[in-house]
Amino acid sequence: MTTEEKLTMLRAIGGWTDDDNVLSAFLKMARSKILARCYPYESDYSELEMPARYDELQVQAANYYLNKRGAEGETGHSENATQVQYSDGDLPQSLLREIM
Repeated sequence: MTTEEKLTMLRAIGGWTDDDNVLSAFLKMARSKILARCYPYESDYSELEMPARYDELQVQAANYYLNKRGAEGETGHSENATQVQYSDGDLPQSLLREIM
């Protein structure tokens, strides 16, 4: 999947209207997290190719990061019977479990 396809998918699933540079930054963060999980002993991921099977997961992770903007690392919040709570300041285990 090309970067343009990932940007298009990210816009479609999240309704994001942000600039390409902003969305690309979140895709890059998601890529780094996936590669860190795939290759835990590598120190530089810039030259590594991300396995194509994780393309959609990268978009999902970027969408997760985008949804958390303004509430990074929140550990609890209640307002009008709505509760927000994050167990980690990063990606949830439900996404990370998909990475081999």
